[in-house]
Amino acid sequence: MELTPEESLENTIGLIHGATAAAMLDTAMGAAAHTLLPVGQGVVTLDLKLTYLRPLTTRSGPVQATGRVLNLGSRNAYVEGEARDGAGRLAVHAVGNFSIL
Repeated sequence: MELTPEESLENTIGLIHGATAAAMLDTAMGAAAHTLLPVGQGVVTLDLKLTYLRPLTTRSGPVQATGRVLNLGSRNAYVEGEARDGAGRLAVHAVGNFSIL
């Protein structure tokens, strides 16, 4: 998924709020897990760990978030995600567990 940062997403020091990347990664990672499930099943986030490697700003260009399933079990999915700035540099790395419903 992709988002073009704007001023309304900035925190008090002029950076894109970390929750923006967190929401993008949660969504992209959940969607990645969902693509491997049978019709009628879905996922919900159990936990999400983010590591912020570089700040994002309105000048970062479009932020792209991707998710990749590392392990799909019968009840849980372990997923990895990345958020990259417009230059393709890794800004945020995430791992999470999603419960299969």
